[in-house]
Amino acid sequence: MPNFTFENQNNFTFIPTKRVNTCSFKEPIFNFSSTLKKRELLIFPAIATTIPPEIFTNICEHLSSEDLLSLTKVCRRFKEFLCSSSSSTQQIWRQARLRSLPFLKLPPPLTLDEKQYYVLSKSEMGCQFCKTSGGKIYWAFRARTCDSCLDIRTLSHDRLFIECNVPEDVLSSIPFVHRGPSRIFWTRDVTDSLKDYSSLHDDKKENWINKKRLLLNSIIEDIQRREQQALVDTLGARLDRLQGLLQEIHGHMLRDNPAVGHSFGISMPYTSRSLSPN
Repeated sequence: MPNFTFENQNNFTFIPTKRVNTCSFKEPIFNFSSTLKKRELLIFPAIATTIPPEIFTNICEHLSSEDLLSLTKVCRRFKEFLCSSSSSTQQIWRQARLRSLPFLKLPPPLTLDEKQYYVLSKSEMGCQFCKTSGGKIYWAFRARTCDSCLDIRTLSHDRLFIECNVPEDVLSSIPFVHRGPSRIFWTRDVTDSLKDYSSLHDDKKENWINKKRLLLNSIIEDIQRREQQALVDTLGARLDRLQGLLQEIHGHMLRDNPAVGHSFGISMPYTSRSLSPN
């Protein structure tokens, strides 16, 4: 098989920054001489970095998702806790997500944790790569991207199969998105799958493909549920706006033409204040 390489594309990669260790300190805090003329101010650790884990967990349970994101940038200790895959951490993010984004009722996709799920679902953040507005969520790729960044990070089926000689067995086990007449694949998914496929012996490749296809079917079903839920949420929001508009029109009709309301058996409210918005 010919060599097959792509430019590596990062997705949800968190690069830790180098910070000064604030957990080492000396005692006492102040060292006064007998004449109180010499004072030496020694470093004392930040109180936040010495909070017991159980207390820190209780605090996080009452914070919003944006506050939790801010805490991940405070120090390495907070980041390790809030970015871990433990059940307690995931529960904290789930509760915060339901408070911040109540319409996001479905659990995260198979390959995302609660934190990544919240960041991906924030439509106001725009494209996660170029930071421009108008990014669209592609659940198959676990990414929110604009059209330009999507073109950079995807390849069509024909190009992969004809020009790059990627086996059809590999392509049939990778998530894809229909764009126009062709299917497009996330470049990183192709490189990872092809690397795993090439490292296997011939007698194990068929079993690997079957497992990948089962996973792909689960991903497709999950995407369909999310698209249906998004459609229901959109229709519900439009219905709420339409209902509010009809109530406003109804109030103006009764105020300007009370006789119209009496003809339909609708009485005018006692005061005009009841028609005004709260």
